[in-house]
Order: sequence, then structure tokens, then C-alpha cells
Amino acid sequence: MKKLLLTLALTVSAILVASAQVPHIISYQGRVSASGTNFAGTGQFKFALVNAAGSTTYWSHDGTAAGEPATALALTVADGLVSVLLGDTTIAGMTTAIAPATFANTDVRLRIWFNDGVAAFQQLAPDQRIGAAGYALVAATVPDAAITTEKIADGNVTAVKLATAAVGTATLADASVTAAKLAAGAVASASLATGAVTTDILADNAVTAAKLADANVTAAKLAAGSVGTTALADASVTTAKLAAGSVASANLASGAVTTSALADSAITMAKLADANVTAAKLANAAVGTAALADASVTAAKISDGGVTTAKLAANAVGAGQLANAAVSSAQLDLTGLATALWKVGGNAGTIPTAHFLGTTDNQSFEVRVNSTRALRLEPNSSAAPNVIAGAAVNSVSGGAIGATIAGGGAGSFGGTAITNLVQSSFGTVGGGGANGIKTSSPGATIAGGYLNVVSNNAAYATIGGGYANGVGTNSATVAGGYYNLASGFESTVAGGEANLASGAVTFVGGGQGNIASGSAAVIGGGVTNLASGFESIIGGGELNYASGAVSAIGGGYYNGATTYGSVVGGGYANLASGTNSLVAGGEANVASGNVASVGGGYFNGATGFGSTIPGGYANAATGSVSFAAGYFANAQHNGAFVWSDVSSTNIFSSTAANQFSVRATGGARFISSTLGAGTALAPGGGSFIALSDRNAKENFAAVDTREVLEKVSALPVSNWNYRAQDKAIRHIGPMAQDFHAAFGIGETDLGITSTDADGVALAAIQGLYSIVKEKNQKISDLERRLAELETRLEKMAK
Repeated sequence: MKKLLLTLALTVSAILVASAQVPHIISYQGRVSASGTNFAGTGQFKFALVNAAGSTTYWSHDGTAAGEPATALALTVADGLVSVLLGDTTIAGMTTAIAPATFANTDVRLRIWFNDGVAAFQQLAPDQRIGAAGYALVAATVPDAAITTEKIADGNVTAVKLATAAVGTATLADASVTAAKLAAGAVASASLATGAVTTDILADNAVTAAKLADANVTAAKLAAGSVGTTALADASVTTAKLAAGSVASANLASGAVTTSALADSAITMAKLADANVTAAKLANAAVGTAALADASVTAAKISDGGVTTAKLAANAVGAGQLANAAVSSAQLDLTGLATALWKVGGNAGTIPTAHFLGTTDNQSFEVRVNSTRALRLEPNSSAAPNVIAGAAVNSVSGGAIGATIAGGGAGSFGGTAITNLVQSSFGTVGGGGANGIKTSSPGATIAGGYLNVVSNNAAYATIGGGYANGVGTNSATVAGGYYNLASGFESTVAGGEANLASGAVTFVGGGQGNIASGSAAVIGGGVTNLASGFESIIGGGELNYASGAVSAIGGGYYNGATTYGSVVGGGYANLASGTNSLVAGGEANVASGNVASVGGGYFNGATGFGSTIPGGYANAATGSVSFAAGYFANAQHNGAFVWSDVSSTNIFSSTAANQFSVRATGGARFISSTLGAGTALAPGGGSFIALSDRNAKENFAAVDTREVLEKVSALPVSNWNYRAQDKAIRHIGPMAQDFHAAFGIGETDLGITSTDADGVALAAIQGLYSIVKEKNQKISDLERRLAELETRLEKMAK
């Protein structure tokens, strides 16, 4: 009695972030028919999730543990379509949510019972298996021991991921903590047990001066000879570290004391003999301004050419130290600036990893034109800088990463600031003005145009350009145009003006004021068309509406396709309201019967099941599988065929089922060959005219009319009725087999044509006439002879 006509649709309705955030519901949509017709009204439903054999119930809408649920849900069904959120306990009668553990089973199927209010509940078959979308529920919970070391990439467990004291000695494998694994300052004295750090525990060079607190390494802690020159970092031994007199000449190797070995201020004037510090004893840049007393370096102390750029500390020479015109180009080592500065004429010998324009701290980098920002590169924590080009008023919101504004905007355009804005990660605005990508829309793109908006929660949405266009959901697209909106999931508006694609996976090609609201609906273009049915299509035209599922309208004006599979090809004010009905075109035509069709014409109506009107004017086909054509033809009985000419405005109607009715006041002809053979009904005539033109005949032969008469006299003639008619309707005549056997004429021995019957009758009449004529002659002769005898007798009597 009932069956599902569409594929079962099952989806998980939430992103699985945490168990408490996942709605334990599944979206279901299906189609139900009763006795071959889409059910409409309030139906009674029962739902359960079962195993493949149907022997185990994992869930039911009212909590029934096994078998058919005890209670039912009353759901509205429109044109056979029904939808419900399974597990939504806010729905009356839906008392049980769907537990995530349901989908720990490998094969879960949806079982449905349905009652149309006439018959009892019936189980719909087969049970529908739930695919991967349903199993997303289990992703909200992570079983114990599910995350192993293989699941964690190297370096992905950072300090912020570990709770305080989470890593104890028992947690660490032997030798697993190397110097490279410890952050600077991570190991404090309090973290080490007494005697815990021995020389065999430390890697070579693991303990630097920076790792040791002042005065914590005493002589008692050092083994004899343990501190050699290779063990000491540069500048690690200062005067404060040395006991008085502890450094004797015998302890110093030749050249051992360099400026890098001495702490600042370690060598005072008292320690130096006069003139004992020569140029050979000083390393390049060894003497900075802080080391020199004011006026201590006189011209006599500096050899000619002795002060080079390498001898001068940064900022050592200010304007006050230079006489006017004292530095000429001859004094500048321009070769030394080759890679230290970017030259306007270009640089050679650069290394990309070492030489660059930009910042080394966590600060933005800007390029300006006429002192106004034209490009800004903003750093963030994910090493995915945001790129903001164009007007300085363009911006990327804090928290967004990898975002791009390629240009556009204006600091002042007609006195108004025009701003492009990106508030989502990896969002892109190519240019234009007043364009914006809102929050929670990662990967969204606006190529250009003006006043275009990608709204919140529209990931991967796209606007190609145009003016005041909007995208309101994931993966939706507006290619361009004016005031267009794509608000359905993966919906598309290619262009035009004020078009809306609000259903999931819908498409509007262009035009003006078109709305595609049914799932997977398509409008090619036109003006003010509405495709609200599932997978409905409107090619173009104006004020057309396709509200039936998989309905279609090719174009035209004010046409409607309102039921499942209905089609209007075009024309004006046509309506296809029957299931799978068709109106090809014309004006004011209606196909309201299921699988009914109107080919065209004006004011025609095919209301019977499977009825047909090919065209014409004011025709009606109300009977099932009836046919009406012409002018004011009415096929009002099942199986009737009615043709009406234009001779009268009176309705020409069928009078019985399965009747062939024709009104043709100009006559009728049936031609059976190219030589003109056939029959005709003359205008106003009451019988058919059979072709009998001598010029249409050949192979003439004489007929023995008396022989025909003898055969007619021997031909069996009886009274009978046709089996297809009532017994009370009687006929008189021979059987075709006997007629054919007697005369051997005609096309078949199963029928007698009027031409042959008339010919036999005429021949027989002629044969009879010749016999009668002969007999009349004999009678005349006998009467003459009798008269002569009577005359003789009279004379003899006298």
C-alpha cells in the first residue's frame, strides 16, 4: 500500500566538538505514497534504529526496547514529502534522544512504520542503512587509551599542554630528557635532588655560565683540572671570580688574555704601564667611547687613516664631531654598504634567508605612498601574516590569520571613508570598496565590487563582484550582479538583479527578482520566477512558479507547475497541476489530471487521468485516458475520442465510454492508397461513398448472373447478433467464410465489404431478371397460342 519514493536522507546536525555540544538528533526526509498517489495530510509514523537483521533495537522514538514502538508521531506530509529531526525531544511524542553509543555498532538501519489513517500501521521496506554522517556522533567522545604515542606528532606536546607536575621521573624514559628538550631556565635548583646532577648526567657543553648562579660553583665543587680554557666561555671569568693574586703569569698562556677575556673595567690605569698599550695589543673595535676619558685621544694618538668605519662604534660620530664638509665621498666605503642597505638601484649578491625588507620583532611592516599606508603586513601567532593592501582604512580583525585584502577602499571618497574588512581567517577581499567578510567564515572570498558582504558562519563562500550582493551560508556563491543573495548551503546566483538562492544546492543563472527556494532548484533567468519545489526548474520567462517536486517550466509568462513531475513548456497563464502532467504551451490551458497533457491552443483543460488535448480552443478531456481536439470538443467519458470542427460554438460531447466521435460538417474521407482508393462521407450525408470510378478499376471480366443467382440461393443466411453487442440487437446476413467460399472475392474470409455484397446482389437481381424475362416471353407465347385455340374452338362450335 505504501512505499518510500525518494532516497532516505540522513545527516548529523552539529559539528562534533565535545559531547555536551552535540545534539543527539538525526535529520530525516522521505517520500510516502498511498495506493500509488503521493500522500498529503497528517500521517502517523513510528521510528526505530535497528541492526541489519532487525532483531535488535538500538533506539526508538518513544523508548520502546524491542519491536514496533507503542506510540506514534503525527507528522504533516505535503505532496508525499515528510521531514523530522529524529531524537529531538522537543517534538510531541519524541521522548528519547539518540545516544552516541548507538553508532558504536557497525551496521545501524532506520526502520519506519506508517499509517495513513485508513489502514493499520505497516512497516516500510527495506530498512535504510545509515552512512558515515550518523557515525559522526561517536566522534564527540574519545575512548580511554584511544590516543597512543603514534597518534601524536613529534613536538606537538608543548609545556602549555602539560598540567603542573604532570611529568614525573616514572613518566620519563631513561635518557629521554636532553638539553635540547629543556627550555631556558626550565630546571631550577628546587627541581633537582641533592647530588642528582653528576658529570655523567650532563651532556658536553650542557652547563654554560648563564646556567650557573653567581658563586654557586666553589673550588670544592670542581675536580682538579676540570676547568680548562676550553671549558670556559668567553668573558665567563671576571675579576670578581678571581681571588687576589690567583692569576700569575705562569697560569696564563701566551696571548691568553684578550679583550674578550677581560671583564669590563677589569684593567684600570693603575694596572697599565705608560705606553705599554700599543696598536698591536688592541683588537679591532676594542676601545669604545666608554673606555676613553674625555680628550684622551688626541690627533697625535691617531695615525693618518687609522680611524676607519670598523673602528667607530654605532652612533660614535655625530654631527657635533664632524666639521662642515669634513666627510666627502672619498671618505665613504660604499662597497661595505652593498648588503647592509637596500639601494634604490637594486642590490646584488643578496641571500633570501639572510637579506630582507621587514621586521625581526613582533611588529607589523608597512609600505607607504605619499606618507599614506599602501601595504601592511601584520604578524600573528600562526606565522601566517595578514596582508592588507589598498587604503589605510582597510583592516583585518584581530584573531584572524592568513587573511588578505589585495587592494581597494578609500580614505576619503566624496568625503566618506570606504573600508574593506576581513574578520575571518584565510578570508580574501580582492579589491573594490565597502566589502566585508564577517566572523566564522574561514576561506571566504570577495573578488571585488562594492558593498558586498559574506555574513557570519559562511565558510568558503564566494562573491565574484557586483554591487550589494550577499552570501549567507557555507560554500554559497554570488558571481556578480546587483542586490543578489545566496543564502542556501552551496547555493549559487550567477548574476542579474535582486535574485535569491535560498534552498540548499540551488542555482539562479541571472535575470531579476527570481527566487530558488526548493532544495536543488534551478532558475535559468527571467523576471520574478519562483522555483520552490524540490529539484524544480524554471528556464526563464516571467512570473512563473514551479512548486512541485521535480517540476519544470521552460519559460513564458505566469505559468505554474505545482505537483510532482509536472511540466509547462511555455506560453501564457498555463497550469500543470496533476502529478506528472504536461502543458506544452499556448494560453490559459490546464492539465490537472495525473499524467494528463495539453499540447497547446487556448483555454483547454485536460482534467481526467491520462487525458490528452493536442491543441485547439475550449476543449475539455474530463474522462480518464480521453482525447479531445479541435473546437469546443468535450471528451467526458473514459476512453472517449472527440474531434470537433469550427462549424458551431455548441459543445460537441461524447455520449458513451470508449466512443469515437467526430463532428466534421465539411465531410470525411478515408483514403487507403496513393491511387485514390477509399471512402468518403459527404457534407450533410448519412452514408459512406465507396470508390467505384471506372478509371480506378482494371482487369474487367463478365459475370454469369444466373450462376451468381444460384450461389446466392444456395448461400446460408441466418439471423444473429455480434458477441460484442447485446443479444437483443439482431442482424440478418451470411457468414463471411460462406460468402468467400461461394464467390471467392474480397480481401479476407473474415469480413464482407459493402462493395462486394452490393455487387453480388445486383448480379443476382440481373440473373433473376433474365429468368423472369424468359418466363414472361414463354407466358406471352402460351397466352397467344391459347388465344388462337380458343378462337378455333369458338369457330368449331358454330
